[in-house]
Amino acid sequence: MAHIGLSGSFPTAGKFFLADRLQYQAKFSMSRNYGTYDSPFSPPKDQFSGIIAFSAPLTILDGLLVTSSVAVDAGQLYANNIGLYIGVRKVWHNIGTR
Repeated sequence: MAHIGLSGSFPTAGKFFLADRLQYQAKFSMSRNYGTYDSPFSPPKDQFSGIIAFSAPLTILDGLLVTSSVAVDAGQLYANNIGLYIGVRKVWHNIGTR
């Protein structure tokens, strides 16, 4: 079994309506699965899973946050699938502070 992940940001303020840095996160896993004691796999089943996600604060409407991610499962353990998520959220600044 192997796992790897990384995260960071790109300096994009002022470009394409971006208010701050574009943040990213990626996680990947590869596994070889042997089943259980009572029900072993023969041969073992390999599986890859991964996700890449982005988050971008926008200057539109004084604070929108757009998030997006794509995830993949590929191998013999689970069905091969791809998923996509896109979200938009209004960020209210200074709520509850004076």
